[in-house]
Amino acid sequence: MTRKLFRRILDTYVRSEHFANYQAEHMDSCAYSRDDDERDRYSRCLDGADDGADGSTHREHLDDMRRGFRSYLDDRRTYAEYPYRVEAYVLAEIDAIEAWHVANGSIDESIG
Repeated sequence: MTRKLFRRILDTYVRSEHFANYQAEHMDSCAYSRDDDERDRYSRCLDGADDGADGSTHREHLDDMRRGFRSYLDDRRTYAEYPYRVEAYVLAEIDAIEAWHVANGSIDESIG
């Protein structure tokens, strides 16, 4: 399997209904979180929505991608069968995106 294939898998997942629902549910629960960072994110997202922006940082979005993709795989696995190689390669792609944002100083900037 090639890196291009795993990029396509990640790209397809990020545009999927599963990921959209995962992020929406996660954001809704942030309002009630005891974690100050999650409540802060919720407030930033509400403020950003007024201007047509996301409000999350690149780091938060990448963390959502990691957790959401793992959730997606968990929901679809069968007993004793888990696509560890697919998970590892896709998570490596997310890590590469994160490394790019760190190197360019944009990891903690708000998205759009």
